[in-house]
Amino acid sequence: MKKIASILALCLLSVGVMAQTAKNKKQVAKPAGKTAAKKPAVKSDSVSLASLGPWEEGKCFPLNSDKEYHLYDFVINLDDIRVVKRYKPFFDKYHYTFSGYVWEALIRDMLADADKDLSANIALRSENNTVMVNVLKYQNINKFPEYMCGIFSNLNKFSSYLQKADRSKIPNY
Repeated sequence: MKKIASILALCLLSVGVMAQTAKNKKQVAKPAGKTAAKKPAVKSDSVSLASLGPWEEGKCFPLNSDKEYHLYDFVINLDDIRVVKRYKPFFDKYHYTFSGYVWEALIRDMLADADKDLSANIALRSENNTVMVNVLKYQNINKFPEYMCGIFSNLNKFSSYLQKADRSKIPNY
């Protein structure tokens, strides 16, 4: 009974602190005359990610945190409209199915060019609309996004990987 009372007291204390913090937050006013933001230049063969909204802080597009299961180091959600708009045209161009299974095979192919320590310590899993990545060696936790971001952020490089991929290793579903 004493434990329940102390837990209840801690809960009430934390609610009081959160209410006090919310009361002390200040509103930030926008400067007058600067309401319209300058639009970024968009090339005809690319999609401006800024126009699609912010990406998760500290992550490289399209890599994201596993917020659903908390089991994976990185996930790529293929249902996200930003991912579809940026990458699906390349899949259509080279006649690939836009699915997690195809993405998994393509990422394996991309990792074949990486150093052996990195490629040997990555575990990939996929579903139809998601690719999940676990980095098996802690020392490579930053190497994986650094390597993959170099490919994902350069659409010409991404396109060349799709073009030269070994089709015998890529599923049709």
